Amino acid sequence: MLQFTKLSNWQSSGGIMTELLKAVEAAAYRLAKAQAKRDVIQRSLNGIIAEQERRAAAKENAKKAKDV
Repeated sequence: MLQFTKLSNWQSSGGIMTELLKAVEAAAYRLAKAQAKRDVIQRSLNGIIAEQERRAAAKENAKKAKDV
């Protein structure tokens, strides 16, 4: 962690603080983008799983109907 012991050091660090803020904002943007991609993938996987479950249930129902 950065420590500034003199006021002059703190005042001259404005550029550093600005760059740090830009880096944090960029990281937050990348994180939000990655989370949005994850959400899309999760919804797709949920759809695939639901379709597989629907097909398995239909197959089971067809088998039961055939046995009766």
